[in-house]
Amino acid sequence: MKPEFIKSKKGNQLIFMAGYKYYTKKIRKTGDAVRKRWQCSTNSARGCKASITTIDDVIVSLNICHNHEPIPKKTGIKIKKKYL
Repeated sequence: MKPEFIKSKKGNQLIFMAGYKYYTKKIRKTGDAVRKRWQCSTNSARGCKASITTIDDVIVSLNICHNHEPIPKKTGIKIKKKYL
C-alpha cells in the first residue's frame, strides 16, 4: 500500500491509498516536524473511523478498518447533460 498525495477540487491535500481517500483532520507542529491526522473521507456520511497519522508526510500510524467498500475509480470523460 503506497499512499498517493493528491489535491481536492478545492486545492486541499488528500491521501489516496488502497481505494480510499483521507482528508486532513488535525495539524500539529512540534518543533520542526508537522504531524497530521488524516480521516477517511466518508467519516461524516458513514461514520468510518479509519485514519492515518503522518509526520512530515511519512506515515507513522495506520487504522485502516473501514466500514464501507473502496471508492470506485472514475474512468472516462464526464460530459455535462446540457451538451448531450
